[in-house]
Amino acid sequence: MTSRMKSELVFAIILLFGGFTLLEMAIFLYHHFGRSLQYWLMPQHSTTMSKGYSILGLTISLFFIIVFVRITWKIIQQLKLSDKWYTKFLLTQNWSKTRYINAQYPEFLNQILVIENHQFVALTTGFIKPKIVISTFVMDHFSEEELRAILLHEQFHSIHRDPFRLMLIKVVTEGLSYIPMLKSLVQYYNTWRELLADQYAFKKMKSSNPLGSVLLKVSKIQANTSFGEAVMHFADVAMNYRIMQIIEPKKHIPIPIIVNKKSLIVSVTLLLINVLIFAICVESQIFCHKFLI
Repeated sequence: MTSRMKSELVFAIILLFGGFTLLEMAIFLYHHFGRSLQYWLMPQHSTTMSKGYSILGLTISLFFIIVFVRITWKIIQQLKLSDKWYTKFLLTQNWSKTRYINAQYPEFLNQILVIENHQFVALTTGFIKPKIVISTFVMDHFSEEELRAILLHEQFHSIHRDPFRLMLIKVVTEGLSYIPMLKSLVQYYNTWRELLADQYAFKKMKSSNPLGSVLLKVSKIQANTSFGEAVMHFADVAMNYRIMQIIEPKKHIPIPIIVNKKSLIVSVTLLLINVLIFAICVESQIFCHKFLI
């Protein structure tokens, strides 16, 4: 399996798992509150409802509602964070250097934005129309080849809408934080995205040397990674694996999904419980009515 396929497979697993779990919760809540509404609209059944209403069903419903609220809040947070930093980038933009670099690299289709900052900043931001943001520090301290390697790395993230992908998996992970294995999958996914972005730069430049020089310099300086989760940072993930790939670009790099035994057992158990409850409720509404509603 290629590196790209591994990355896409893990992304699909995270989204499918999150989507299935949220669908199950939505169906349960619809069934639960739909039946409650029927009883409220039929006064003659109010006594039956008050006697037969399951505490277990109420507890599960409350938990599911909390999950949906957390996910909604996380989406709002991500959108606000993205808007906040994009506004700040525009306010600190160096217009002359932005025009210059976009003229120098027309193949980037005017997507590069240069900001006034004395730290290393190289990232991709924006969910719909991604922008590549670099600091004046990057332009002043890196050679033309090194700068091009940085831009190509970020172009990969821009082409593949990685900030948007990152937002999706962050939302799923935060909403379903009670499933510990998801965090390990996200870390694994992020590592491969960085390696793939580096591979893209290698192929475009037909050499790994410029990017290798960049990583060596970046490892010796303090990169500015204070922009939160709404962006893809150049120097924020998997530095050791990236250096290994530069040293031996043709060698396969084994990247383990780091999950301890306890987390794996808990995650698999929760998944099986989710599937079991969903299957039983779909198969037998009597079970739902008697025990959960």
